[in-house]
Amino acid sequence: MTELRSTIVLGEGILTWPPEERTLGRFGSVQLVLGADQYVSFRDAPVSSLACMTATVLKVRHATLPGDFVRKLAPTLPQWGEVIELGIGWVFQPDLAGRGVTAIGLAPPAEYWRGNEWLSPTALYRAHNHHVRLELHPYRAFTTEAAPAVKVA
Repeated sequence: MTELRSTIVLGEGILTWPPEERTLGRFGSVQLVLGADQYVSFRDAPVSSLACMTATVLKVRHATLPGDFVRKLAPTLPQWGEVIELGIGWVFQPDLAGRGVTAIGLAPPAEYWRGNEWLSPTALYRAHNHHVRLELHPYRAFTTEAAPAVKVA
């Protein structure tokens, strides 16, 4: 395991995900579209690191994604500058269609394992088709421990 010590900017582009993700029935990886059939390649991604992935909205565009009535999902309109947390987990780079690595994803750690919603479907529907900056941040585990008491003088 590689520990991420600082934020890594993966790239900028229009956020989408490989059609194969839908075929697999999971939300596990995303892509950044640069133009017609041009995608960010994520060559220097820290594969096997634990991270939190975010998408910062740089330009709001129109929604093109139809709703998913089975999962009760529909696109929502983000605000310019909004930071959308896509998920936490182990960084991986799938080549789902055999066309090269143009996607990056997060597989959930064992303690948060989900079979098909590796990234947040609600967050993905909010970020889809908008121009974003995709980033990885150091992993921070969830905790249920209470904060220590603060002494007041």
